[in-house]
Amino acid sequence: MKKRFLVAVLAATMVLSTGVSAGLTAFAESGTETGEEQTQTTAKLSSDYVSLGGSITVTAAPEAEEGTVYGVYYRLVGNEKWATAKAYSEGTQAVIKPKNAGTYEVCVKAKDAAGIITKEYLTFESADTLGLTYSLSSDRLALGTPVTVTGYAEGGNGGHTFTVCWKKKTDTNWLVALKDSDTCDVDINPVKAGEYDVCVKVKDENGRIVKGYDSFETVDFPLAAGPSIATT
Repeated sequence: MKKRFLVAVLAATMVLSTGVSAGLTAFAESGTETGEEQTQTTAKLSSDYVSLGGSITVTAAPEAEEGTVYGVYYRLVGNEKWATAKAYSEGTQAVIKPKNAGTYEVCVKAKDAAGIITKEYLTFESADTLGLTYSLSSDRLALGTPVTVTGYAEGGNGGHTFTVCWKKKTDTNWLVALKDSDTCDVDINPVKAGEYDVCVKVKDENGRIVKGYDSFETVDFPLAAGPSIATT
């Protein structure tokens, strides 16, 4: 009677042990990259455009969930390998600093306490140029008539701000006509005739600066009539 009881206990133990082993195997598989995945829609980028030398912040979730870890990976479109911006950890943010211009893919992964992995894919553009286009309303005008400086910028990391400076060509000190403005549209009205230099500067959010130079002339006689010539 005792022998039968021991056999029954051993058999039950073997069944229980087998069940636990199968359960652990299933749990491990659910946490692998080849397991069933879900799609998340909570990840965000701080910008969809960045200039070289700048960075983009990836937020995997509005706030961390207990027991969930997050990983952030990225690659230039066309590359097979992913670079790691952030390995699995409880933090929800990672910073990416692209080294090349082009389109980048970002893969945000979240793995919960049960080992279920969710993924979300995002994209952003990286550019190596900040372009500035500007013009003067005239390169020669009558004294008392202002010259209008206009301009706009492309590329860079957004957040463009403009500064316009000017000076008489023979001077060394610049005068500020416009400083750190979101738009570039300003008048310059010298009080003396002569030749003047203009400097237009644009800066993006990463501090990258592009400058352009131009010049104009003011005359102290009506342009239509021209200067008077003395006769004898």
